[in-house]
Amino acid sequence: MISIIIPIYNTAKYLNECFNSIKAQTYTDFEVLMINDGSTDDSETICKNWTEYDSRFKYFYKENSGLSLTRNYGFSKANGDYIFYIDSDDIISPQTLEFLYKTLKKDNLDLVACYEYDFKNGNTPEIIKYEDVDFRKYLDPIDFLKTLAYEDLILARAWNKLYKRSLIEKVEFEDYVLEDRIFAIDLSLKLNKAAIINNKLIYHRFHENSIMTTPSSKIYTGMLVSCQRQISASKLIIHDSKELRAINEQILYILNRFAAGAHAEHFLKEEKELRQLAKKLYKEIGVNKLSLKLFLQINFFPLWSFLSIKRNHIWIGGRNMRLAKK
Repeated sequence: MISIIIPIYNTAKYLNECFNSIKAQTYTDFEVLMINDGSTDDSETICKNWTEYDSRFKYFYKENSGLSLTRNYGFSKANGDYIFYIDSDDIISPQTLEFLYKTLKKDNLDLVACYEYDFKNGNTPEIIKYEDVDFRKYLDPIDFLKTLAYEDLILARAWNKLYKRSLIEKVEFEDYVLEDRIFAIDLSLKLNKAAIINNKLIYHRFHENSIMTTPSSKIYTGMLVSCQRQISASKLIIHDSKELRAINEQILYILNRFAAGAHAEHFLKEEKELRQLAKKLYKEIGVNKLSLKLFLQINFFPLWSFLSIKRNHIWIGGRNMRLAKK
């Protein structure tokens, strides 16, 4: 059985659309754990109505504690051997569970990730119907970490994957922004084999004023923690010196890019912490082995920062985020 965990906080107007997309699944052996994180709107009423409408839907209320702790609470209530997280304002294709489960079971994988279609709030997406799974690639732990570093979006999300329960036992979401990325890095230490399929099965609602599109010190703190965690995981998993140096250079590039964003936003504490970690990693790589681009980023930071932030934009989580003017 698959346990579908849905953290809910004041998303009443989206719940029926989300729940209907789950009910329409072609794979039917699932339970739905609706976890109300202290909502003050009509979420509770809607959830209770669904428990009467479909016995697979189960309702839980808890005091407000945020997304990460709500997901962890949901996992503690789950009965399934497989776990699927979904945001309460998102929609999933009717084939989502079928395709993910079929791929995972075929090769006894620990997790399977799919792609998503982002749509703006207020728009109604057209659901794509696929003939079959469009397989992309397998991932061992090293491939998994590389993909996290170079193709951050596909693996740095919790809501586009089916997990084997045994993989995520004793690995909890932590209370940071970018918690999904940190969670994925921690999973790499337990992972044996994963896969990515090309099908776009998740319809992710994009809110223009969400925390991921608005400058915040929490974003930079979250990226600092995720980079620290990825450096540690890479040392444990990657034993080839060239591969380790390559992935560390990519992490170093990310650190300096986010330090530039923190610098532009005057988040001085976060900028300092990002720069300190970058310098530590820079020393580990060694000046003679570092690319010229990264050398200039670190040693001529103010100039690089000025040149790299064109028209007050940086990239956050794969999206172009406008930095607020001071």
